[in-house]
Amino acid sequence: MIVIFYNSELEIGNCYSKWNGSSRYPIETDYGFIYDEFPINDTDRDQLNDSLEVFNYETDPFLADSDGDLLNDFDELINYGTNPNSSDTDEDGMPDKWEVDNSLDPTTDDTDEDPDNDGLTNIQEYLNNTDPNNPDTDGDGYSDSEEIEKGSNPTDNTDKPLNLGLILGLSLGIPVVIIATSLFIMKKKGLLFFRKK
Repeated sequence: MIVIFYNSELEIGNCYSKWNGSSRYPIETDYGFIYDEFPINDTDRDQLNDSLEVFNYETDPFLADSDGDLLNDFDELINYGTNPNSSDTDEDGMPDKWEVDNSLDPTTDDTDEDPDNDGLTNIQEYLNNTDPNNPDTDGDGYSDSEEIEKGSNPTDNTDKPLNLGLILGLSLGIPVVIIATSLFIMKKKGLLFFRKK
């Protein structure tokens, strides 16, 4: 099989006189021999030779990013060891690009790991758009897991968890002394105390 690519940069007038092939030169045709005077070895400019893309890697020589995951084929093959034809090499539900951007391993299933020890696994961090290497993604003083548990947005530092005990006490019109935020309420001498779970 011979793959030939037209080189538009070398078009002379209306005659397509220069071509690039993936086989040995010259290439024999019905009209004689084609000599590749100016070979183009990397049509998509992804730093991979076209013939290697076609015959070795089975990637698209016309697309620098064959799987459309925002990692170019060269980086996937040479730098990250990922599959340039799959956006999720290890099939763990987290895209290669997200794992690379967050210093995780896109070649092994690491969904259940928790590198920042915030109580959220990598897959939970991915699904909540939080940083798996930072226990407090938005820097508001509340851990990502606490914010998710209490219904606030862990990526928005203006959205903080609600103090349920304070809201309940104030809504009842009762003076409140807060010891700790909790769903457990204890009434003693006319005051409401909140005991940690």
